[in-house]
Amino acid sequence: MPRTSVQNGTSGTVDGFRIGRNGSLTKVTTAAGLPPLPSPARRA
Repeated sequence: MPRTSVQNGTSGTVDGFRIGRNGSLTKVTTAAGLPPLPSPARRA
């Protein structure tokens, strides 16, 4: 499954995105102790 990494300038952490079969992006947080959250700004 393809993976991309986007640098988050606000928090300084790297947000991982997993591309689903339907083409949607599922945000996977890399910060310990935080659950995966949907991206506040989604790009089609």
